[in-house]
Amino acid sequence: MSFASSMLSAKRPAGLWDFSLPRRERYFPSPADWHSGYWGPGEIIAWSRILDDEEMLCVVNGHGTAARGADVIVDANLNRNPSGTDRPLTVVLNTQQAASSDPATYGGPHALGPKVPVQRHSSGTAFVETRDIAPSEVIALANHP
Repeated sequence: MSFASSMLSAKRPAGLWDFSLPRRERYFPSPADWHSGYWGPGEIIAWSRILDDEEMLCVVNGHGTAARGADVIVDANLNRNPSGTDRPLTVVLNTQQAASSDPATYGGPHALGPKVPVQRHSSGTAFVETRDIAPSEVIALANHP
């Protein structure tokens, strides 16, 4: 067994990765509409990992001293239920919550577990709202947690 495969099969702490992460996927940059008044260095960086019908959205606040937020585009087809309604994404990782003194009672934005609704612009473009991501923090959302 190689080192990499032994790391993948190693026991993880409870709650850290309680979902299946796609490993043979493609990466897609996710355009964003920034809500900090300007675009420049230290803004939101976002990308999706897609495998079949699974989308994992990673959002990074690249600013070191200020909270940031954006409307981040997601796949319009993958995040739609067969009935035609939009399927929400679930927050599966929040580094600010993980680093807090008591992650179980974390009360900040984008806590683990809650669903973030997929919204649509009038053009049909699907997006999720991410707001108040703390400086240098990361959140991850999945449509199949």
